[in-house]
Amino acid sequence: MDSVYIYLIIVLSIIFLKIRKLNVVFKSLNTLFHELAHGLVSILFKCEVKEIVLNNNASGTCATKSKNRFATFFILLAGYSSCAVIPYIMMFAVNKGFAFMALCIIILLSVTALIFWIKNRFGRIWTFCFIGINLCFIFVPQMNDWLTYLIVLYAVLIGFDNFFSCLTLIKLTWKNSKSTGDSSLLAKITKIPAIIWSLGFLILSVFFLYKTYMRFIPSLF
Repeated sequence: MDSVYIYLIIVLSIIFLKIRKLNVVFKSLNTLFHELAHGLVSILFKCEVKEIVLNNNASGTCATKSKNRFATFFILLAGYSSCAVIPYIMMFAVNKGFAFMALCIIILLSVTALIFWIKNRFGRIWTFCFIGINLCFIFVPQMNDWLTYLIVLYAVLIGFDNFFSCLTLIKLTWKNSKSTGDSSLLAKITKIPAIIWSLGFLILSVFFLYKTYMRFIPSLF
């Protein structure tokens, strides 16, 4: 991969994530994977996934019916933790030549979410368009050569947006430890303060961003 393109993707991703209104289109990618992580872990523990909502302000929810506190703990833990690890996995796939497989998995998960869980209007429209764009990179020959960079773009967007989301989570839990975020809900279950969970999510995000950069991002010069 051309290092110039990768650094261009990084710079543009940060800009896109910070442009008001436009950033919803890009931030919703991280929201989708965050809520999907909650849903998939719910299924792993044989719990019911009722609905996934992607809002037009890039926030989201995953309504689940958990059987016990043990399952609820891992379901709540999954969102921020998974979105910290996913960019590393995506870049690993690109590094090993599995970008096409990674895109197929992304499409499969998105289609599953669209059919079974996503029910609100914005969520359906955004996910449908997202699936359509991904399919173009598979079936349009002129776009095939850029498939690898598409996965890099997704990895960068998810990695940085998860990092920014963790910073926001810290601010929210610092101001109000009883807010309804994942950290506050984890605090209710474990009796560990919400700010500790928020800091833990941030540390995990920074750790995997660093590992991803050191292992997979080539030097510019």
